Amino acid sequence: MIELHTWGTPNGRKISIMLEECGLPYSVHKIDISKGEQFKPEFLAISPNNRIPRDRRSDGPGGKRTTCSSRADPALPRRQDRQIPAGRQDQHYDTVQWLMWQMAVSVDAGASAPFPARGADQDRIRHQALCRRSQATLRRARRQLAKSEFVAGAEYTIADMSIFPWASRHEWHTVDLAEFAHVKRCVTTSSRPPAVVKGMAVPYLN
Repeated sequence: MIELHTWGTPNGRKISIMLEECGLPYSVHKIDISKGEQFKPEFLAISPNNRIPRDRRSDGPGGKRTTCSSRADPALPRRQDRQIPAGRQDQHYDTVQWLMWQMAVSVDAGASAPFPARGADQDRIRHQALCRRSQATLRRARRQLAKSEFVAGAEYTIADMSIFPWASRHEWHTVDLAEFAHVKRCVTTSSRPPAVVKGMAVPYLN
């Protein structure tokens, strides 16, 4: 059983979506970052950098209990072949490339999105710059999605699972998806699978 320590953020939800897609049993442990629970000693004991999501598993090497950042746990996506397609080498590499893109770009672009109106002037300037960067990367995604149903090709992969929770917050990014028809199509398609619906409701629905 995987213990998922998480909150209702895109980073948290991309893991719960993946766990649902993999059909892996897991228990949910809420870490309310709005109340600073990520700084509690008991959470810092398993996440020294106070970041969610975090998973604890009893099936580590030698049957030992392991703790790992869910975003960096290589064992999770390999539990099911469809997460990173192995049959077509080109889609395998494209999946990894888009997964790395999400980690490097869309996380940063969305991180400050809820706060610009409440932040200082420099925070609003940073937010606007990040939103422009987000739109630039969406243009890249638009070009890709004009050629394929999903970001890494014809198959739905871990890259789509990782990107969707961030793309679903496009209004927070001050991005009008009407300008990105192919991206909007993919976001709509990616929102429908039952595993996505369940994963997006962890640990609460908003």
